[in-house]
Amino acid sequence: MENELYKKVYHMVMKLYRKTNLKRVKFTDADIVLTYLWSVLHDRPTCWACNKKSWPICYRRRQFPDPSTICRRLRT
Repeated sequence: MENELYKKVYHMVMKLYRKTNLKRVKFTDADIVLTYLWSVLHDRPTCWACNKKSWPICYRRRQFPDPSTICRRLRT
């Protein structure tokens, strides 16, 4: 159930995402939002979503931001 919902949310976020040219940014705004939404969807803390073991195998190939990065970037 959560995986299907996440796929729909993923497509919506990618459709709304506007690429920006920020220097020294390792993770896009879409990456931050999707990681945060994964934690919200599962009713877990953000640090849980930053761990690869919390994701299905098909999503584990990418790098995940640190919890501090998510916290800082969500404020902006």
